[in-house]
Amino acid sequence: MNRHEKKALNTKRKILGALALMIEKKPFTDITVSELCRKAEVNRTTFYAHFHSTADALDLLEEELINDFLKTFQAMDDPRLTQPNLMQKQTLIPYLEYVRSHQRGYRLYNSLSIFRHDLHRDLLLEKVFIPALARFGQTDRNRIEYMADYYLGGINAIIGRWVDRDCADDIDAIYDVLLSCVMGTSTYIETVRENNAFPVRVPAQATESE
Repeated sequence: MNRHEKKALNTKRKILGALALMIEKKPFTDITVSELCRKAEVNRTTFYAHFHSTADALDLLEEELINDFLKTFQAMDDPRLTQPNLMQKQTLIPYLEYVRSHQRGYRLYNSLSIFRHDLHRDLLLEKVFIPALARFGQTDRNRIEYMADYYLGGINAIIGRWVDRDCADDIDAIYDVLLSCVMGTSTYIETVRENNAFPVRVPAQATESE
């Protein structure tokens, strides 16, 4: 990368960083090019040298957020995965660690997801759920879409609450909540036994009913 390319990249980052800060404070549809330029400390000519509009800048911001976010699902290629579910520890813990380390980015991603819900859902469907479940012979797209909506709705609600509390609760505790909500009692107990860890005490009556 030459000097000119580095300068252009840094300028784009300044603009995207400013846009991210502004979206936290006001709806994207209320953000003007002039406001964005003032926040990024660039002139309009410089802005238009890199973007056609604020929507163009938003597209790149979303793309960067999504690409970074999707890296957390690399664990799905782990050969230790033996079941077609997304709740195994080696799948979910890296995701929770990412969220805890990128709380601001997660909040921003969620705010953009509300604005473009279908786009974000489809990206996760194509890049996460379909490839992961195809490894186990699940190719019925209609069924996978239902499963994706179930996972995304429930997991996002729990993790959103966790982030609202500044991720104060331990990751293992959040994993345990997710696991116990998504799975039935017997499956939950078997799964935590396979992982050789009980984050919380399992009631005696639950273990006796296996």
